[in-house]
Amino acid sequence: MNPQVFIPSRGRISHARRLTDVWRQEGFDVHWVVEPNEFLDYDYEVEGDKAHALPIPNNGIGYSRNHCVNLAASFGYESIILADDDIKPGKNANMDILVDWAEHPKVLGITARYSYHDLCLGPDIKGMDELILLPTGTFRLVALNVNNVLDIGNYDHTLIGLEDNDLFMRGLQAGYPWMIHLGTYAVSMGKRYQPGGMADFMKDHGIPSDDIPPWYQVMADQYPAFVSGHKKNRIRFAWKQAYDHYLPEWRKWSALHGGDLRNYFGH
Repeated sequence: MNPQVFIPSRGRISHARRLTDVWRQEGFDVHWVVEPNEFLDYDYEVEGDKAHALPIPNNGIGYSRNHCVNLAASFGYESIILADDDIKPGKNANMDILVDWAEHPKVLGITARYSYHDLCLGPDIKGMDELILLPTGTFRLVALNVNNVLDIGNYDHTLIGLEDNDLFMRGLQAGYPWMIHLGTYAVSMGKRYQPGGMADFMKDHGIPSDDIPPWYQVMADQYPAFVSGHKKNRIRFAWKQAYDHYLPEWRKWSALHGGDLRNYFGH
């Protein structure tokens, strides 16, 4: 069976075929999960792969991601990649490695490496190409263990935004560290703030682009000890503090803190 990638998308039909072709070259079957009114257009563009219409329209990205995982489970997939529609595998991407590792029963999610990680993780990752604990939250292209995601309640379908941050936090509560595979690589497509996606959703719901999204307060209420800046549109998650609280042994597992992920896996 080919590995599977699920891509929730909205308003970005124009590059669906090109992105589908990139994933096909990696050996993946591609599933687009889209708004009902855009289904026929996406279905035409990704001929040979699959488009799936969301049961309820215009219900936010948490709902879309939740539906992706439920679809994957219904097809019997043990692990999948869940990717944004503005990022793609890069050269020597090794995306199949992500899916293979995500089958491990002690994995919840693994982020693919992209350029931002060289900034946020620092020079220590230069030359590294293995699976390590990720001490911060990044989620644009991730591999998921489907059963483990479902066991902790799946993505919160009521969250319009920051649903991936919430999954990370609930994963820590359940005993799962988040991971990154530094031997993979992904690159962005298009420009920041291009039409489609969350920008279109906010516009359709009358939320000004410079306003504070209402889901910021939801996160602050849910995780008050680890969220700040939510009242000034500069929300921050104290990921390491969350690790310290929920998984106090995490540094023994983190290659960036003198540990080794094998201590977590037990071998």
